[in-house]
Amino acid sequence: MLSGVHDSLLVAYSVSARSNEIVLSIDPHHGSAPRPFSVRFSGVAAHQFVYPHLPSILFGIDELPTEQLLRDKWDSLVNGNRQNGWPGFPVETLEKASEHLTRESLRAFEVSSSYGLSGWVLAKSLRVEDAP
Repeated sequence: MLSGVHDSLLVAYSVSARSNEIVLSIDPHHGSAPRPFSVRFSGVAAHQFVYPHLPSILFGIDELPTEQLLRDKWDSLVNGNRQNGWPGFPVETLEKASEHLTRESLRAFEVSSSYGLSGWVLAKSLRVEDAP
């Protein structure tokens, strides 16, 4: 779990298809962190945020095995691919999807909250930054 995230407030997020980045803007809450900060996901291949109510009270941002994310979200990935081509990588089989994530050096991150936005991100990296 990322330090300072638990009980912080997710107050905004942005998604850029141009730069393949997602930025979560986070404010401290109940002493969770000393100052506002951002979490930047770079090299984003896919993401899904369910019920993006803001502000959200974050529980954590955790890395998990990509195979676990694929297994847990497989039905959603296959249905999204059928409907509109999402997530944008092969989902014919679990094996092909897993091979693609490995070949592209993608990592799986779960964003969980006690209240509000939850979801996941497949990205090459995650970086914590001071807020502008």
